[in-house]
Amino acid sequence: MKYLPTLLSSLFILFLFGALLGCNSSDKSNIKASDKPIESTILAQDGVSIAYEVRGNGDITLVFIHGWCSNRTFWREQLDEMAKKYRVIAIDLPGHGESGRNRGEWSITSFAEDVKTVVKSLNQERVVLIGHSMGGLVALEAAHLLPENVIGVIGIDAISNVESKSESGMMDRAIAAFEADFEGTMNAFMPRMFSPNTDSAIVQWAAKSSATADKAMAVSIMRGVSEIDEKDLLSSAGVPVRCIYAASDDPSGPQSYVEINKKYADFDAVFVEGVGHFLYLENPEEVNRHLLAFINEIENISH
Repeated sequence: MKYLPTLLSSLFILFLFGALLGCNSSDKSNIKASDKPIESTILAQDGVSIAYEVRGNGDITLVFIHGWCSNRTFWREQLDEMAKKYRVIAIDLPGHGESGRNRGEWSITSFAEDVKTVVKSLNQERVVLIGHSMGGLVALEAAHLLPENVIGVIGIDAISNVESKSESGMMDRAIAAFEADFEGTMNAFMPRMFSPNTDSAIVQWAAKSSATADKAMAVSIMRGVSEIDEKDLLSSAGVPVRCIYAASDDPSGPQSYVEINKKYADFDAVFVEGVGHFLYLENPEEVNRHLLAFINEIENISH
């Protein structure tokens, strides 16, 4: 069973067992970490608006890319903390959050082009892309599109065993459920992506936020993700790739990915115990600690 994006793959597993059935800107001014984030929009290549916010200052820029049906507010436990040392940009990919929804065709490649548009518009030179779940795929593709800017990629519960193959059959059932009742299916699905001990308020907030994503986008990405060659994405990124995974007892889970993925890139990973797919919301202190360590490592490699 394919693991990445974890959010979508876990959804397919749940369906298999019936669990879910029954203003443009080119600002590069210094921003103090204590300042409020600067929020703005820019137009994508196809004219769709991309909402983003910028905070902090530093020689390294961190670009946070959310997962499927999430948005930039999901990084609420990371942005201010990282802005104490780095310049931080958080993006709403089109179809999510405050960004536009009038795109004709949805794909990981178009999302990567959106990231490129923001990075180039803001003239960022040394960039680390940080992506959760689907956002990890977007980050790998964007790194390939930005070889002169990106120095590393960090995935949060993203980037699976790239040699695994998707199973067909479950996709159609998942898509049918979301097409029939997008909000209801999302509300049933999201709690299963958190550990049982997670504050219920966080789970409810995440479910409600995810249900506001564009339905056409969500379904289109679900259809297209199985066609992505993750080996090619990982090997063509051209930069160090690091991951922070939710630990699993499954022998085919994330602990098994490291040696496989090392064949295709400078790859390594760490694991966080007792958390679900949204580990950066569930245990932000540990995730932030690993983020800082990986960013420092990537910075040292790039010199």
